Amino acid sequence: MAALWMARCGIKTLVVDKRDAKVRVGHADGIQCRTLEILESFDLVDRIWKESCHMAENPGSDGLIHRSSRMSNTIPGLSRFPCGVLLAQHRIEDNFLEEIQKSSTVEIRRGVEPTSIQMDSKKIHKQDAHAFTVELRRTTKGQSEPLMSNGNKASTWQSGEPQHAHVDQSETYNEKVRARYVIGCDGAHSWTRAQLGFCMEGEQTEYVWGVLELSTDIVPLTDFRR
Repeated sequence: MAALWMARCGIKTLVVDKRDAKVRVGHADGIQCRTLEILESFDLVDRIWKESCHMAENPGSDGLIHRSSRMSNTIPGLSRFPCGVLLAQHRIEDNFLEEIQKSSTVEIRRGVEPTSIQMDSKKIHKQDAHAFTVELRRTTKGQSEPLMSNGNKASTWQSGEPQHAHVDQSETYNEKVRARYVIGCDGAHSWTRAQLGFCMEGEQTEYVWGVLELSTDIVPLTDFRR
């Protein structure tokens, strides 16, 4: 999403992803209703809403799949969208990449990861200065190749990638990039945050949940199917 913002604003941006290809199995599949409002501002929400699974209700928490009650999946009145949705991450990325492809200011490099970030404190408050230096390298084999749900390695390339989503094949690829800003979109265990010495503030929840991906041919019959 950050790259899409940069594309819409015409800002020269380099995106690096240590994976050689988009994920093919469930990972970050949930989209909250307030996020849907942001996607609406990009004119993306209609296609995602139609394709996704709507999280209108949740099953019980006793380990059995049966309906014991119904509850809202989100806070009533929080958003004009009545619920969050589930959509495979690679399909979410497809929608972003399709829009990013319309811009010539964003380059995406797969199979590449950062190894260090250096910040020039003398330049940090100068808006036009390139205060950050990021060292990049080719991701080692085994780290970057995505896995299928059965544990086998997936293909390292997928159709539908934009032409400027470049997979670097050089085993000795190393580069230094000077940047005005660095955005770390690398999740809860952010490497970027650790490199800059920032700590995660607040309490850590122990809440655990999961999502099942089932073929329509093997979905068990229940008494609460709609």
